[in-house]
Amino acid sequence: MVNSAGDKLWVALGSNEKILEYMLVAGIPQGSPTEISAFGYPTNLALSADETKLYVTLAFGKRVKIIDLDSGLEVGEMSTGIYPYDIALSPETNRAITANWGTWSASVFNLKTGKLIDDVPVGKNPESVVLSPDGKSAYVVCGDTDDVHEVDLKTAEVTRVIPLYDDLETDGLGAMPTGATLSADEKYLLVASAGYNCIFVVDLAAGEVVGKIPTEWYPEDLVVDGDDIYVITAKGIGAGASGKNAQLDEAFPKEGGALRGSVESIVFPNAQTLADYTEMVDENNLRPSTFYDLEEDFDSPIPKERGKPSEQIKHVVVILKENKTYDQVMGDYEGAEGDESLTVFGEPYTPNLHALSAEFSFCDNYYVEARESDMGHAWATSVMANNYIEKNWVAEGWTLLTGVEPGAIPASGTVFGKMLENDISFRVYGEVVGTISDIGRLAPYMDLNYGFYNQAVSDRLKAMEVIREWEAGIFPQFMYISIPNDHTFGSDPGKPTPQYMVADNDAGMGMLVDWIINSEYWPETAIFILEDDPQSGVDHIDVFRSPFNVVSPYAKRGHISNVQYSMAGMWMTIELILGMPPMTNYDRYTAPMYDLFQTQQILDTDYEAIPSNVPYAINGADLPFAEYSAKQDWSTPDQVERISEVIWAIMKPGVPFPYEYAAAPSWVEEEEAEEEDEAVEYKELMEAYTEFALESGRLDPDFSLLAKKDLHWTDEVAKQAERKYGYKVKGRKK
Repeated sequence: MVNSAGDKLWVALGSNEKILEYMLVAGIPQGSPTEISAFGYPTNLALSADETKLYVTLAFGKRVKIIDLDSGLEVGEMSTGIYPYDIALSPETNRAITANWGTWSASVFNLKTGKLIDDVPVGKNPESVVLSPDGKSAYVVCGDTDDVHEVDLKTAEVTRVIPLYDDLETDGLGAMPTGATLSADEKYLLVASAGYNCIFVVDLAAGEVVGKIPTEWYPEDLVVDGDDIYVITAKGIGAGASGKNAQLDEAFPKEGGALRGSVESIVFPNAQTLADYTEMVDENNLRPSTFYDLEEDFDSPIPKERGKPSEQIKHVVVILKENKTYDQVMGDYEGAEGDESLTVFGEPYTPNLHALSAEFSFCDNYYVEARESDMGHAWATSVMANNYIEKNWVAEGWTLLTGVEPGAIPASGTVFGKMLENDISFRVYGEVVGTISDIGRLAPYMDLNYGFYNQAVSDRLKAMEVIREWEAGIFPQFMYISIPNDHTFGSDPGKPTPQYMVADNDAGMGMLVDWIINSEYWPETAIFILEDDPQSGVDHIDVFRSPFNVVSPYAKRGHISNVQYSMAGMWMTIELILGMPPMTNYDRYTAPMYDLFQTQQILDTDYEAIPSNVPYAINGADLPFAEYSAKQDWSTPDQVERISEVIWAIMKPGVPFPYEYAAAPSWVEEEEAEEEDEAVEYKELMEAYTEFALESGRLDPDFSLLAKKDLHWTDEVAKQAERKYGYKVKGRKK
């Protein structure tokens, strides 16, 4: 937030519970900022008309804090709905409005008294508020329902709803509108769409979308300056491995696998350019749906049309595992696109997955949409991770309960709810996300004896519980089985070794597949085997590439698919088999996995489950990263930031970790930068202290030699040095 004079800047710091106030000269912050306390997770800011007060949305406080800028003290507050995220002030109407993220409401207040006028029902997860040109209404951008609600600020009522779909009419969702602003001429509302990688251009007079402007990956917010639109993206120039993404390599040469945001400048287009841009956005988003030409003679056990279930396949089983890249597990498979030097859990640890890959169909060009499990399990149960999840899994101090808390459940619901609505029989084993929040409806369709996420129980024992139900005749149209032990405990002393846990996971999966192959259900079954995300591994093609297998009498035999697929494609395939409608736009406009299937049914197979030959063992205290692992939270998935390096150090001792190929190596740059900064700061501080000590007579001239030995100095003397020379002591040597 910048004042009208352009000489002051305020920044909300979220989990740091404070606001920073900077002095600006020519747009550049000067000196150290003034800190203003803002307990309650400050998210967004607004200035009063006279610029004497700052209004701060406190997401965890369920209120807006009003701060007097002269004193820095709180002088008032306004109580809001859950997670107030954005705020706008309208002096014209004497109103304020907040978007209450994680709800279906916006709160309208009397600006003078701070009293709530009403909580206005809007779309789900309202995230951004923009005032109309005359200040009499506000446009509330709703991230989960893909629409904009115009609210009359005087009456606190919604006067119209503007959907963000035009030629992509659908019953699905997924545009994920985030930030918004007015065009320079105030005729258009520009809405960043994180899901479609574009800006929606909304004609305010007509109340409809008139075009789309393409952006880089995952735009979050935007600012207009004349004809220029400045777009902030969260994932920017994308992913890839070193040498695969030239932009990423140039910008981050040591971290080719990491996602990085960007700021891009786009000139507001004329009518013809906007039409061209719109066509480009639609082509980009629809491209996967053009992979196959479904002519009349196209034949597959996977239907061509929705609503007509497969005549051949009557049962679908999804087996979900945890956190592996393709190269991490299958890089040693000959004939496919792998790099064996990056393989840590190859055939000796995953013999069943390798045997099934040789016998049936698998992909070496399949990608998960998620970077870690909060998103991975959302994609696995809702076919999208909404922006609430995408933002908060990286937000410090924000406890994210994916698929449990209302904000983290997409408006389109879950696949389990959709199956209930479409009379499809199903059974869920071990999945928390998408079930606990709807336990009243879903409990009869869950095996509660199986439990939930629990690495303390062998995946072979979990498989035995599933098989117990199958042998009792419980074998519905759809089964979802979570077997998570390949996540591992890293090198946490006293816990089972990663080698044992991955082998146990592979053996449990093998038991499930073996039972089905030898059952009466085999002739009409398709099994999909996948990972939820790639966090613990490395890959030479792309950090999101992951193993994916199909086992079925209708799966092509000994087939390696090079077609680009994703989890959305798996769900579209399952929906076509079962006759379900789509969940979101992602599984509506993608490519079904036709390449993995054949019309000829082949029942015979040489596959038999291969028992694990990795004996039970526990981690010793002398393993790499043992101290680090012992301090981590292993009770839920993906709480360990450095898991990929931990696994690598255990499995490939002495081999340098390939940062450029890792899924989540962002901590590397931060740690190295911090160490580098501390080294420079330490050197500068020691020089300053030396000068101060000599002048004050507190130290003799030989101090400069002693300083090279990293002598400890007292806090009292260091503080004097700070006051005299302006150096801030951070990470003082001891």
